Amino acid sequence: NLDREIYLSRCLSIGGVFSYLSSLIVKKERWDAIDFDASYIGTSYPHVFIMMSVFNTPGCLLHYISKPLVICRGDNDSFEKKGKARRILIDFIAYL
Repeated sequence: NLDREIYLSRCLSIGGVFSYLSSLIVKKERWDAIDFDASYIGTSYPHVFIMMSVFNTPGCLLHYISKPLVICRGDNDSFEKKGKARRILIDFIAYL
């Protein structure tokens, strides 16, 4: 789908790939219809598996809202408590 390719090509960070749960709105029926892969539990991003599965479902519509509805708190990332390198590793492992 061209819209999906355009959206993903314009993401400037990994956060654009559905990792910030508080900024996502999805129909519950679509979420519940996904056959969850339990191997994602403990990765910090099990919701991304579901969102990418929904995103790749035929008929899925993505609406991007450029005006912030939820402000990103980038200066107090709880995953960075063990250091920046560990924070990057969390993303790296989760998205492999």
